[in-house]
Amino acid sequence: MVDRRLIAQLDSLEPDKRKVAVQQLARSKDMDAIRYLEATERSDSDSSVRDLARKAIVYIKRQNEESGASSPASTPAEPQAPAGKSRYAAGSIMAEYANRQPEPYDEPMEPQEPVEAPKAKPVSVSESRQRNAKGAVDMAGRAAFNEDNGRAAKYLVEAFKQNPNLQFDPYAVGLAATVTGLYKTDAVQAILDGSALDLFDKNELQGKKKIVDPSKEADGVDVPPAGWGTALVDLFMYGLINAVIVGVTVIALIQVIVSVLSNDPTLKAQLAQSQLTLATVIDQVAAFAILSLVVYALVYGLMMMVALLIQSFLIHVAARMVLGGEGTMPNLIHRTALFLGFMAALITIVQIGGFFLPIVSDPAIGIAIWALGFFLSVYTLIGYSSRIGKAYDMGGGKGCAALFLSTVLIGLVSLACVVVLTQSGLVVISNLLSLTPVP
Repeated sequence: MVDRRLIAQLDSLEPDKRKVAVQQLARSKDMDAIRYLEATERSDSDSSVRDLARKAIVYIKRQNEESGASSPASTPAEPQAPAGKSRYAAGSIMAEYANRQPEPYDEPMEPQEPVEAPKAKPVSVSESRQRNAKGAVDMAGRAAFNEDNGRAAKYLVEAFKQNPNLQFDPYAVGLAATVTGLYKTDAVQAILDGSALDLFDKNELQGKKKIVDPSKEADGVDVPPAGWGTALVDLFMYGLINAVIVGVTVIALIQVIVSVLSNDPTLKAQLAQSQLTLATVIDQVAAFAILSLVVYALVYGLMMMVALLIQSFLIHVAARMVLGGEGTMPNLIHRTALFLGFMAALITIVQIGGFFLPIVSDPAIGIAIWALGFFLSVYTLIGYSSRIGKAYDMGGGKGCAALFLSTVLIGLVSLACVVVLTQSGLVVISNLLSLTPVP
């Protein structure tokens, strides 16, 4: 059966897209496609497209004659003059006819030898980019297995961008040909220059043709795995958000303390006896406190970045080695860092509101806000697990298991550090006692 998408693409406003459709129809060798190609040959406004359609008709008929199939009853149009030198990649199906003079359809035609294209040379690619590219190819393979060719093409474009040497990898080249429906040489070129994405509509690129349970798609549409550059930016933003949280929290507490002290008559009397005003004291303390607060907030943000980096590493180990997931640590950080940062900020705001509102309002409001904070904490845990599962393509349940295993690993590592430090301290104390002279 003729692919209806290719038939629709024959009416595209862009000649290059119409040529791609003609080429793929030729690859199908489907006799039913001839009627559409003949219409294209008669009515297309671009002479090169008309010439390509004529060659495609010849190719399909010759292939079916060799296999003993019969052609549909149709009257071929008169051959058009050749459009000139072929614009198709050497080795493609259409390239073998590109430089031939028009001949009657009923005469046998022998293909010319394809012209060798200049061979590309491997380039130097860092190990991190090779790993990212491998992860993208793996995800493309899974998408192609699920017949999500548009999404698979996105992964392949990202993979070839990270590692152009994939054009020499038989598996990656074969996958590109399968996904795009083009001949291998043309498929590689289309993936390298990104034009392969033009073969799919927006829904296909986003994988929306799959029936997906919305409750399991907490993260939206799949995207190609992120590299370390993107991951480090997200990690920095996570640290900055935590630094701002600490700074705002401390400033809020200072404002409350200053407000309480300003209304304390005993303190005012003591300051009056010492010939000091409350404003003077506050200004003196603020000059030192602001600098200390900035330093503390930055140090805290840096500590949170390191903590998330360590936890992400342990989650990566648990997901890959224990649970059999497929993914990269940079992609995990990209998927989780900003989510955790924004949720931490939201929970902090709710908790501060639960602490201060009962002072000026009904205590029941404070209890409700604390309950909201608990709900947000649970939602953060579920969302974190879901994103871990998505990063390693293994589902939210295994994502939660990876998070649990990483927490256990953190506990074991912390316990080991405490034991080592304790033993080291005991050894130092024992050595000091042995060196102390007895009176």
